[in-house]
Amino acid sequence: MELYPKQDVLKTGPGSLVRLPFGIHRKTGRRYSFIKPNGEPLALTIREQVALLAHPSRISQTFIDEVVAQIPSTPLPEAPIFAKIQATEGERLSDRIKNSISVYDFVSRYVTLDQRGKGLCPFHDDRVQSFQVNLQENYWSCYAGCGGGSILDFAMKWRDKHGQDASFTATLKDLAEQLF
Repeated sequence: MELYPKQDVLKTGPGSLVRLPFGIHRKTGRRYSFIKPNGEPLALTIREQVALLAHPSRISQTFIDEVVAQIPSTPLPEAPIFAKIQATEGERLSDRIKNSISVYDFVSRYVTLDQRGKGLCPFHDDRVQSFQVNLQENYWSCYAGCGGGSILDFAMKWRDKHGQDASFTATLKDLAEQLF
């Protein structure tokens, strides 16, 4: 199977075009079959492959439930404890929260960051440092497409990833309790 990306960076899926084995490969001039895990063809002819694919075997819900039951549950990470900040009057709560702690200091409680503010993104399976805090402009971003923004944006995304209420209001309330 060949995937043709619809953009330079994959954000929402494998691509916009998918070619399955039934066509003839333009470069090699060969026709490629669906194969079994051991490398053998699924069937000897295209007609037999189509017949098999038209009536797929379904996995039972019981089997799925058994596999899911074997997955170890991972406990939610403990929320970091922040030093309480004296509230400033006259500002909106969201502005007070954003002004009370730098994005670097806040995010580094959740993500291991180097001196440049780079680290592994906590919002996707990251193997390279695609996450960075901009120290001068005081925002975070993920170069793999997870987003970016202030500590409020980070906290909402973090809460959503961990199954908590990620609404603006709930996040604002939680951050106010942690920081003030």
